[in-house]
Amino acid sequence: MAKHGEEISSDTKQNIIKLIESGWRVRDIAKSLNLCESTVSRIIKRWRDRGNVENKSRPGRPKFIKKRSERALSRIVKVNRRSTLKEITSELNTVTPVKMSTRTVQRRLHFLGYKRRSVRKVIGTREVNKKKRLAWCRGKIHWTVENNWKNIMFTDEMMIHIKPDGKTKVWRKASEKWRPECLGYVANGPTSPLKLMVWGCITYHGVGKPVFVDGNMNSEKYISILDNNLWEVVVKHYGDKSWIYQDDNLLPVTSQDNLKIGNIGTKFHN
Repeated sequence: MAKHGEEISSDTKQNIIKLIESGWRVRDIAKSLNLCESTVSRIIKRWRDRGNVENKSRPGRPKFIKKRSERALSRIVKVNRRSTLKEITSELNTVTPVKMSTRTVQRRLHFLGYKRRSVRKVIGTREVNKKKRLAWCRGKIHWTVENNWKNIMFTDEMMIHIKPDGKTKVWRKASEKWRPECLGYVANGPTSPLKLMVWGCITYHGVGKPVFVDGNMNSEKYISILDNNLWEVVVKHYGDKSWIYQDDNLLPVTSQDNLKIGNIGTKFHN
């Protein structure tokens, strides 16, 4: 006899239907299949009422966290993406009537799509510079590779801050990796143990070699870098063709001392 609460297989249920259609009595079917008569009767009734013998889908255990608590949980995570699971659980328990464990909160966060993920490192950009860059891109939207972009040499200098490794984690969905609150910005300031200033250039045809600058950049160093490193890239990739030198608005680059080598966006002829 089947154990109490044990699921009856589909094959057994189909056999019961075949036997009842063949004229067998419920008692004989139960005895033959080693089942309770009430179980056999229930399966036959289900077949006559619904036309099949399968169980209805069960709703399962009621959710412990209600919709209102889920919304509160999402708000808590979005306010501070770097909170620990313990901190999130503690804050959630202050605004919900039912107290929850960290494991319950973790499961619900995963259900909502939030996981503890490493931040993507980017260089911070001020809002005013974001708007300027967007305007610059819109002004060049009709440029083509063949007629425009192949003729431009992009140059820039960057301060690299080297510090001990340390991974920062945030709560975010897979699609939120580039949201500002989910990013980790490159460190800046006197706390970095080692700094390196590097100048480099890139063209459609290839790149120039990186140049390491001793100390901070100034006009004299900038001119020296161009005299010693720029022209070999020009000769290699452009020859006697026209080209455009593009750099940023760093103060040494835009100073009056650099007028003799041209300003931003000036077209040169070798």
